[in-house]
Amino acid sequence: MKAWLIIINNFVHDLFTGLWISSVLVIYLLGRKAGFEQGTPLATSLQEVMKVFFWLGVFSILVIIITGIFRLREYKLQNSGASEPVKKRVLILKHILLGGVFLAGTYLAYIHAFYGSYF
Repeated sequence: MKAWLIIINNFVHDLFTGLWISSVLVIYLLGRKAGFEQGTPLATSLQEVMKVFFWLGVFSILVIIITGIFRLREYKLQNSGASEPVKKRVLILKHILLGGVFLAGTYLAYIHAFYGSYF
């Protein structure tokens, strides 16, 4: 049973990472369309849809963090050996880089979804 929970957790973690990326992409694409239609009812409607995708992205980040905590816990229990220090450093670096990407992407999505500044 534990093995299935780990697999499901890892799947959800990866799925919501893709969902976050997709929400930022949708905001970008809708923002471009809204930029061409500024001042029209369509632009206003697109802005509302962009806000929904922004909050979907925020929810995705929360799910990513929660499932990541479970992954970290399981990773610590399963991994040991000579390559462990290298793996640990690489994972830390990966998460620092991805954390920066998540912060920057979410900030840009927020600006574009709520203030109408388009990419």
